[in-house]
Amino acid sequence: MATRSTIAIQNLDGSIHQIYSHWDGYIANNGVILNKYYNDREKVEKLISGGGISSLGRYISDIKLDFDNRDNHDFTNYYSYRGEAVEKSTFYDFDTYEEKHQYEEYEYLFTKDNVWSVFNGNDWYDLEFIINEEKLKDPYSETEAA
Repeated sequence: MATRSTIAIQNLDGSIHQIYSHWDGYIANNGVILNKYYNDREKVEKLISGGGISSLGRYISDIKLDFDNRDNHDFTNYYSYRGEAVEKSTFYDFDTYEEKHQYEEYEYLFTKDNVWSVFNGNDWYDLEFIINEEKLKDPYSETEAA
């Protein structure tokens, strides 16, 4: 069963772009990956520009990958790789975003201040604080050691 999430960026003009992520949206996976590998505005913009994703990886390929090739687990797997159009959503401001955005189990927002926040059921939290508090490790650290 999927742990769905959304990934969003608050642009400097206050508008917000959001995409859907189907698999492994929990903080110990998507949260850690976002915080470690998508930690500046340019990387987050590139991630979101591709539209909805099946699974988040630590890299974005410059070429279209085989959606079903499990050897590509290091790379973000966009729905467009299998011909589906799952576009980003755009919201005028934060209030509109909170009112109308797609709600999932975990919602990640890269703020205007270049900080990741996560909404988990009832409020927004600083993602890095949660990762440090819960001593969560990079999901790729075990694959690198192997």
